[in-house]
Amino acid sequence: MLRAVLAEFGELFSDRPSRLRVSGLVLVLASVPLLEMLAIRLFSGMVTDPRLLTESRTALVLQAGGFFAALAGTRGAHHAARILRPRVFEAAFSRLRATRSRHQESWAYAQAFEVSGVLAGLVQAASFVAVIAVFDPATGAVALTVGAVVLLAMSRTYSAQVAAQERFVSTSWTAEAVGVPDQVGQRVRAAEIGSILATVGLAVALAFLLVQVVDAAVDTATAIMMFLGLRLMFGQLGTVSASAMRFARATVRVKS
Repeated sequence: MLRAVLAEFGELFSDRPSRLRVSGLVLVLASVPLLEMLAIRLFSGMVTDPRLLTESRTALVLQAGGFFAALAGTRGAHHAARILRPRVFEAAFSRLRATRSRHQESWAYAQAFEVSGVLAGLVQAASFVAVIAVFDPATGAVALTVGAVVLLAMSRTYSAQVAAQERFVSTSWTAEAVGVPDQVGQRVRAAEIGSILATVGLAVALAFLLVQVVDAAVDTATAIMMFLGLRLMFGQLGTVSASAMRFARATVRVKS
């Protein structure tokens, strides 16, 4: 799956300026949840430290101000990146418009959105693992292992979805044609398989984190931050599953 996404990334954005712009966009999208997680660590440190709440009003105000400033900055970057994404794609595709039909251009845009979504989701997941590993290497190792297993299974589902989309296209004008509702339903079910696997992976990682908390290997404030980090990480893997299945459809359709 990752190989196919990277190959299409290179094909869609073949010139260096386009690749740099899209790569920057992906990094911004990927960094937002990570920075939010660190802001949450700041917040959890405030609410779990009674001395900060009662003894040092100045420190409390400064820490609260830092939290809200970080939160506002991350959300602003998130919305700005999503608003600018179509413009970035437009700049990259304008020179290729003469060589593509409207049908191909439409599906190429769909490809570009899903490529950026998959890459941002994978970079986010890797970033969460790295940050979690800094606070607790054992939990980070478990998150990495479970996440890799989920992605491996998701890749198999992606390959099956590509084959299904090719079958839909090849039989579209024959008696064996599959109806649109069935096509959509099949793709949605494939995406949900990945989401279910991500949920199971989250449960495994959280169970290990709970053991670490019980064993006093992780303090309360860090555990809250890591809980949210794991939730965001595996939630992103579920989102990657949906994007990957839409990417499979767009990739087959753009070549039909």
